[in-house]
Amino acid sequence: AEEQRRKEQERRIQEEKTRKEEEERRVVEEKKRREEEVKRDEERKIEEAKRKKQQEEEAANKAKEIRERLLATMHELAQSRDGWVLKNAIAEGESVGLDLELQPLREALKEVQELRKAALLKARKAQEKLANDFKTAKEAQDFGGAVLAAQWRAAVKEVQKPFVMPD
Repeated sequence: AEEQRRKEQERRIQEEKTRKEEEERRVVEEKKRREEEVKRDEERKIEEAKRKKQQEEEAANKAKEIRERLLATMHELAQSRDGWVLKNAIAEGESVGLDLELQPLREALKEVQELRKAALLKARKAQEKLANDFKTAKEAQDFGGAVLAAQWRAAVKEVQKPFVMPD
């Protein structure tokens, strides 16, 4: 019985020792796993920072290219009489930080808009004159035929609307 109790006690001691070793091994493995997670997180953060820096550099290079292209073609753009082209060039220049350099384009755009307004006003005056030249479509047709009558009808219709400068 004494021998059996001693063996049982040795077995319990051995089990306790094995359990402690396993617990220590699990603690060490858990610590290693956490360290690896921290290391992976740090690597991921470094990678994200590199990617973000690269994107910022690409954006800066693109802005620089746009800026250089606009400055190189500024004289040609200022000679353009296309309002859409001028508006886009101004918007593009403002997006890359140009301001004073865009003044010639702004002046050209203003000039184009004034010319456009003058042409629209001239056309409006011509329509008003045609509408006032004849009192009826029959009178216009007798004077100039069906084409003049159609033009008179269109002019009367347009003159009835208020004049609005389109954007």
